[in-house]
Amino acid sequence: MIKQQRLVTGALLLTAAGFAGRLIGFFYKIFLSHAIGAQGLGIYQMIFPLFSLAYALCVSGIQTALTRCISERKAVRDLKGAQDFLIAGCLFTLLLSLAVFAALYLGCEWFCLNILKQPACIPLIKLMAWTIPFGALHICMVSWYFASQNTCLPSVAQLLEQLIRVSASLIFWRLMLQKGMEPTPILAVAGTAVSEVFSFAFLLFFLQKDLRADGYRIRPSSWKHCLTHIVLLAAPLTANRLFLNLLRSAESLLIPLSLQQYGLSSADALSVYGILTGMALPLLLFPSAITQSFSVVLLPAVSGSRTKGETCRIALMVERTLRGGLLLGVYCFGVFFTCGDSLGMLLFHNAQAGVMIRVLALLCPFLYLSASLSGILHGLGKTSHFFLYSLTAQTLRLLCVLLLTPRIGIIGCLLGIMGNELLLVILCSFTLSREGVLRFSAKNALIRPVFFLILSVGCSRFVSSLPFWNRRNLLWQTGISLCVITLTYCGLSLAFGLIHLPKIRPRMYFHVDKK
Repeated sequence: MIKQQRLVTGALLLTAAGFAGRLIGFFYKIFLSHAIGAQGLGIYQMIFPLFSLAYALCVSGIQTALTRCISERKAVRDLKGAQDFLIAGCLFTLLLSLAVFAALYLGCEWFCLNILKQPACIPLIKLMAWTIPFGALHICMVSWYFASQNTCLPSVAQLLEQLIRVSASLIFWRLMLQKGMEPTPILAVAGTAVSEVFSFAFLLFFLQKDLRADGYRIRPSSWKHCLTHIVLLAAPLTANRLFLNLLRSAESLLIPLSLQQYGLSSADALSVYGILTGMALPLLLFPSAITQSFSVVLLPAVSGSRTKGETCRIALMVERTLRGGLLLGVYCFGVFFTCGDSLGMLLFHNAQAGVMIRVLALLCPFLYLSASLSGILHGLGKTSHFFLYSLTAQTLRLLCVLLLTPRIGIIGCLLGIMGNELLLVILCSFTLSREGVLRFSAKNALIRPVFFLILSVGCSRFVSSLPFWNRRNLLWQTGISLCVITLTYCGLSLAFGLIHLPKIRPRMYFHVDKK
């Protein structure tokens, strides 16, 4: 029970931090759009695929490997061994990040002039490259706390990082205006650089205090064993991230071209692509902060249970993950399908965004499940399996863009996104079934949520049809519909035991367990 409460509380902390961070980021994007304009914002966004590849190369696979190795050592009460893995992983990451930094800093001019065709990105990449070692080490330190099932400090660091980024960008913006300079995207990159250094220093301060309190002494003799284990685990994960980032970059380039082959002009193709990636998908991905948080805390929990041979506990976590993911997915499908048109007009003032939101609402149950299932598979040591599954699903998505979009327009791209998530969930479930840990109750995970959603939407339609509410504006009507659906759906789920509210003891989660 205590382990279950710790898992839920850790996920809730990460979820709260994720939602708060997304809200801050949303308003930050509004500020940037006014401060540097649409063109400046576009230039700023162009550098991020490159840095996604950089982080995929130097730390993304190591992060998951570290979390698993540390949690396994802690599960058998080997604290010194867990600390050895942390130090070895940080040193390896530092070497990789310095190599990536040098490559980016020295090669950015060629890349910007020949690939991006945008010389304005050169100073942005040069400044951003300095943040890679700090950001990579920060991610390794976060792995330590996640493996210790202490999500408090990473959550605080995540929020502070966002606040520092916004504050620093505002300060640079004011300084530019005071000196009579026109604000450029460099202010956003400078804000990001300051926030990365701050978050690194913040976690380093607490981590070194914990290591000193434990009396840890560096043991170079253990590094060879630790590095071998980390590399064997991280290699397929790193390859996964690199391939996926390359495929996604190719997809982002091919969608506008395929839409032009369908018959749209270049401006219209970019507009449709912007509505999909900048309006519809971000809105649907907003609730995924919940499942991503559970994915992070599930990895060490599953890994620790696997080390102890607790197969029944893993099966219980899988069952609750499937039930929770489908419960959230069915609810979000109802909300986005029922209120998609209204949300598109209210949030983006774009009717086509509303249409895409309603079509993509079918994606919700699979979209939220795949993130949680990935954490379970990584915890079970099935990193190579998940790599192949992700690669297969992303390839299917890219093929839909190449083959269907030129014939049926943006619907082909939407079908590719749905096929990607559906295939990923099916393949992950198949692997869990082969491992003997797949438990699935269709009654509680699917039939009841769908029935509750039908009742909720029916109640919403009834309330909206009343003469009093009919005279209200669109914002009021949408808000009432969302409230009725949410209250009815959650109330029924609580009444029939699909949602449980555990008794939480906060004092247990705001420190690192050092035993």
